[in-house]
Amino acid sequence: MKQSKQSQNQAHDDQFSGSNTPNVHGLFLPQTMTMGQMSEDRKGEDQRLKLIRASTDPYEAFKDDDFLYPTKEDEMSLWQKYSGDYIQGMPVLPTGKCSLFCNIVCCFYFLIFGLVFVGIAGSITEIRLNYGKECEGKQQCIVNFEIEKNTYGPFFLYYELNEFYTSHSDFAQSISPKQMKGYELTDEEYDVYCPDTQSFESLQRPVGFNKSYAGFMIDLNKKVSPCGIAAKFIFNDSFLLFDVNTETATSLALNSTGIAFSVDLEYKYSRTQNSQFRQWLDLDDEKIINWFNIQSLPLVRKLYARYDNDLSKGTYSIVIQNNYPTSIFGGEKFLIVTTLSSFGSKNFSFGYLLIATAGVQFICAFVVYIKHRIVEKREKHEQKIHADLKLKEKSD
Repeated sequence: MKQSKQSQNQAHDDQFSGSNTPNVHGLFLPQTMTMGQMSEDRKGEDQRLKLIRASTDPYEAFKDDDFLYPTKEDEMSLWQKYSGDYIQGMPVLPTGKCSLFCNIVCCFYFLIFGLVFVGIAGSITEIRLNYGKECEGKQQCIVNFEIEKNTYGPFFLYYELNEFYTSHSDFAQSISPKQMKGYELTDEEYDVYCPDTQSFESLQRPVGFNKSYAGFMIDLNKKVSPCGIAAKFIFNDSFLLFDVNTETATSLALNSTGIAFSVDLEYKYSRTQNSQFRQWLDLDDEKIINWFNIQSLPLVRKLYARYDNDLSKGTYSIVIQNNYPTSIFGGEKFLIVTTLSSFGSKNFSFGYLLIATAGVQFICAFVVYIKHRIVEKREKHEQKIHADLKLKEKSD
């Protein structure tokens, strides 16, 4: 038995006396390490583990040691530490004064930007004309408007249709992207995109033009390009702008180029082959391209033309060829003459939203201030009570 115990002890010593033999913590022990030294090392390891568990900083136990264990974090780059969530975060505990300061700063900037956007929107000249009522029952009519001060151009001419649902499935699905790109449709595709439009009673109207854009007579109920409800009931009112501040009215040239998106012109719309016989709408015309862009809201607003020069103070007239009856959609027609800013057309909504947000931030700052004052008074009152109790205890 003694010999077997000695052999076991010898085997145990040999296990840890070999070169490059790791211990439980992954350290390589030298050959000369004795069992006593190894037990002391284990005690040190246990102390370090206790410090690690008790401390918020896991590396505090090794800061004063001569030897620091190599860790995975030491070999990482800054990006690897960031992406692997090895960077220690700093807990943010906002105080009452900090919250008050942040709310006041946000309130200030929201208010400044809101006033700037409201001022920019107010500087835009916009004239809105309800010509649908004025021209009702007339083939041609004249609408006058006033420019109150000399205004720099360019000016943009929009038409607007109220209660017109271009997002309706029957309307939107009648637009064939393939046909708009200039390709011919098959018979099956014609059945999908070009149903019998006379079956849609709400869109029935006498078609005022049944020729191709080159002047050839065509039948709109046959296979033409483009076909469908959106094409057949395209907006076809026309507008001419005149300056009537002199004895003889002067015509002002409206420019209908540069009013469509470049991606539409390059990739989405094109004339078909033999288009002068089959294509009754010129898909290179930017006014027509704008019509086929679907809008989600029932307020259709399309850019018709632009006037690139300035307009001086005075009276101007627009001669309107009234071809599009409001009975088609049951809404109203408007004509809008406006300038634009770097942020678009006249719209106060965003500026008012920023000002309202500034008001909310101010209310939050006020609430935080009141709460902070209440907490301060409560703490001072509690401190005074504790101080009085201590004095009373000392006096007793």
